[in-house]
Amino acid sequence: MVYIKFFRELWAPQKRANKRRSSVRVRVEHVFGHQTNAMGGTLVRSVGIVRAKAKIGLKNLAYNMQRFVFLIRNDQGRSAPA
Repeated sequence: MVYIKFFRELWAPQKRANKRRSSVRVRVEHVFGHQTNAMGGTLVRSVGIVRAKAKIGLKNLAYNMQRFVFLIRNDQGRSAPA
């Protein structure tokens, strides 16, 4: 089987920029993925933009609290650095 190369190799500055963007992108995508899968999706049904913003803010707060609990539980088994 013959594979055809469709894309050219990225230049070094493009690789650096892509690495920088991807480090931000991976963090954001994990948050949205968690909210989509575990917190009732991304659709916000409410009357008015103020209530919609409040619901989104509460979802973000709940995610941050879950993340905090996860980090605290995983950190308990580790000892403090000397």
